[in-house]
Amino acid sequence: MRLILCVALMVVTFAATNARTEIYRWVDESGVTNFSNEPPDKPAPDNSPPISTGVFVSPTIRPESQDGIEPEITLFSTPRCIECRKARQYFEQHRIEFTELDVETSAEARRKLESLGGEAVPVILIGEEILKGFSAAAFERLYR
Repeated sequence: MRLILCVALMVVTFAATNARTEIYRWVDESGVTNFSNEPPDKPAPDNSPPISTGVFVSPTIRPESQDGIEPEITLFSTPRCIECRKARQYFEQHRIEFTELDVETSAEARRKLESLGGEAVPVILIGEEILKGFSAAAFERLYR
């Protein structure tokens, strides 16, 4: 009985101490991608642009909101996120101007996402409104 109690206590202690483990990813000077549970010794200069794969700027004018001010659209995403891809395609198909921030490669974008209470992507900022996840109907409700 003591053995079971001791093992259970060790498992709970181990789980509690490792529940918040972070994985760091960085590219060193030679271009090799590294993964570790500790940050790199010397942070490499962030030469990457703060906006990932690109910004789509529509040549059309977005519809105006009721107070006459056009809402800004910001998509917090990662390259492999399927829902992010759906949101991006929706914006492009409907010629909606938006800014895309890749939270995987930009620490600043990740901090902004966390400040909005976002824990997963996509998160879409529509003016002052926050949409977590993507649904065309939910987006339309907040955008129009």
